[in-house]
Amino acid sequence: MKKIITLCIALTTLSAQAQNFSPTLNRNFELIFVDYLMPYNTLINIDPSTNPVDTFGFVEVLKNANGAYLQGREFESGNLVSSWLCSNNGNINTVYMTNPLNGDTVQMDKIYRDALGRDTLYQTYFDTTFPATGSLILSEELRLFYGPHGVESAAISEVNGGLGFGNNINYTVYRNAQNKVDSLVADIEFMGSKFPIQTLIYFASNNQLDSINLKNTLSGEVEEQVRVINNSNGLVEKFFIYERGNNNAWTLYDEYHLSANTFFGLSQKSALSLNLYPNPSQGLLNLNNPLSADLKIFNLNGELVCEQSGLSPQSQVNLKSVAKGFYFAQIRLSDGSFYREKILLN
Repeated sequence: MKKIITLCIALTTLSAQAQNFSPTLNRNFELIFVDYLMPYNTLINIDPSTNPVDTFGFVEVLKNANGAYLQGREFESGNLVSSWLCSNNGNINTVYMTNPLNGDTVQMDKIYRDALGRDTLYQTYFDTTFPATGSLILSEELRLFYGPHGVESAAISEVNGGLGFGNNINYTVYRNAQNKVDSLVADIEFMGSKFPIQTLIYFASNNQLDSINLKNTLSGEVEEQVRVINNSNGLVEKFFIYERGNNNAWTLYDEYHLSANTFFGLSQKSALSLNLYPNPSQGLLNLNNPLSADLKIFNLNGELVCEQSGLSPQSQVNLKSVAKGFYFAQIRLSDGSFYREKILLN
């Protein structure tokens, strides 16, 4: 299990759901990169060890101007595993994660905001029965506490027995003289006592984050390191997780790409009725598009490999000249709505 994800991104949730980019977990990513993370709508978790490069998980969302969730969808290994249906009621944003095969709600997040529009409490509801045949119950809470310069601390606690792990995690943020995050300490509660288990030490240059060392607080050893790539505004848009091996060499084993883009547009009705098939494809891709459309195919590095314009409804595109592997198909319909899907050519 990856230590940065285990210790800094909801221990209990990830132990039960190995790849799950729910709103709560997305917020925990933001905790790691306090002061430095770009606002994003797309999060891609890439496995750098595969050839062609594969993705562990992929999530895209649509938010309103205040950052509240409107819609979203989540992939694991190229398969759509959940769709997000959201509602807003005052300071409460409710996100329902549904199984696309049967429409069942598999998870629910309630996000509470204060008068300043800051997220203060995430409540996560799970079906804790096995097999999952019961109802959703409140299982976990993430609370955020603010000071004059931003987040000062956070706490993840199990509720109603949680998922059965029985551990609460607390985070304390320390800042330097410039009020930028300098370190983050994670501790775990056991039998009423708190034990520091990991310290994240931040290294910055020219007011931009360069890397984070993850030190085992008990042993004092730096076990992992996060290295980042920033955008033109100095905010993190990619990060890479390295693990120290037995020979003290650093090995890349995980990476994440962030983007402010999203497949969702303001007009959703047309885009949501569009589909691509077959997927995987032998090179002939059928588009069931309700309106005329423009198609672009990108590789996982964001490079354009194919483009066709003015496709009529019920079109077929020949991609046999494109190399085998994973790609993203981006379709813009004539009403301005977007559709974006990961495809496999084999």
